[in-house]
Amino acid sequence: MNKSIALIVVLMFALALGAGVVAGKLSARGSVVAPTIETGTLSDELKLSADQQKQMQPIWEQMQTVSRQCLEDAKKVQSDQDKALEAMLTPEQLAKWSTITTQSKIDITVLDTKRKEALDNAIKRTNAILNESQRKIYKQVIDNRLGPGGGLPSVSQNMEPF
Repeated sequence: MNKSIALIVVLMFALALGAGVVAGKLSARGSVVAPTIETGTLSDELKLSADQQKQMQPIWEQMQTVSRQCLEDAKKVQSDQDKALEAMLTPEQLAKWSTITTQSKIDITVLDTKRKEALDNAIKRTNAILNESQRKIYKQVIDNRLGPGGGLPSVSQNMEPF
């Protein structure tokens, strides 16, 4: 029995350590910083008209809100998993741990997809406001800020099993 308890304590320590690493990765990613439309570089780079600036501001505010909420929700999913793991003290409950871990990964993937869809939507809506010359510049801005293809890093990227 003592070996089982020792194994569980070591496993719980490893899980807590792993959860800390995941939480650190999530918080380090932060949210996508919305371009400041009124005075920021994006407006200058795209030479936006005042009307375009007014149209673009709510697009990127909404994107930033969705992104931030998805990251917060992902952290809550991780926190809920940690609390569930802390309650498990017997080897029989290790099977439950596996189920909880699998569901958490699914939940985080769903949130990640929602965040990426919000970014894609914001980029498409922004492109619709721009003229052809501005679109070329905007594509370069997106590539510079988010990498080629303009994708967000995955929330679940580099989440290794404990």
